[in-house]
Amino acid sequence: MLADLLHALASVNGIEWIRLHYAFPTGFPENVLEVIRTEPKICNYLDIPLQHISNPILKSMRRGTTKEKTTSLLNRFRKEVPGIILRTSLIVGYPGETEEDFETLKAWVKEMRFERLGCFTYSHEENTHAHKLEDNVPEEVKQERLNVIMEIQSQISWEHNQACVGKKFRCLIDRKEGVHFVGRTFMDSPDVDNEVLIDATKYYLKQGDFMDIEIIEASNYDLIGIPV
Repeated sequence: MLADLLHALASVNGIEWIRLHYAFPTGFPENVLEVIRTEPKICNYLDIPLQHISNPILKSMRRGTTKEKTTSLLNRFRKEVPGIILRTSLIVGYPGETEEDFETLKAWVKEMRFERLGCFTYSHEENTHAHKLEDNVPEEVKQERLNVIMEIQSQISWEHNQACVGKKFRCLIDRKEGVHFVGRTFMDSPDVDNEVLIDATKYYLKQGDFMDIEIIEASNYDLIGIPV
């Protein structure tokens, strides 16, 4: 019923943006893709926390999917919704994660080129299925693997941001922080994604407003823009 819900939400006056989070890869309702593609209020953005991609780790995590199925699903997203922004989150250092598992993950991150990606080290928590497993990846190895993934992602994010320079985006102005107004494009969820910085010494913007912003500069994770 998600597609019906999205249509209903989009019909509500005053709702400007709808962004989908925490889509589970197994059994994803693909009629939602048409709604994302055709309904202007729904951001061309999808958060799909995949956690890992090596088949042995996915099986241990009880994710109910495989590397092949997940790759096919993401390729379908990009085919059905051209320009869609995909966010995922990954876990490294899960119990039993071998060097081979990590190399599989690393190569796949390079291949899929997620526009947005977060990575975390595994934390052994009670009342989870994984707590029954031996937390056998040393902390220093977990951290090293996290650093490797985020270094790869940093380069991907930089290249994506550079491609935004010279383009104009409708931005939601979130707040003023120091000498900048901070905004977000449709590509950016609050707190976890990139931000657009506008010089508050030169321009006055109102929190909560939508503004057209031209991007004039970009770093690994932030864009710098001016009001159009």
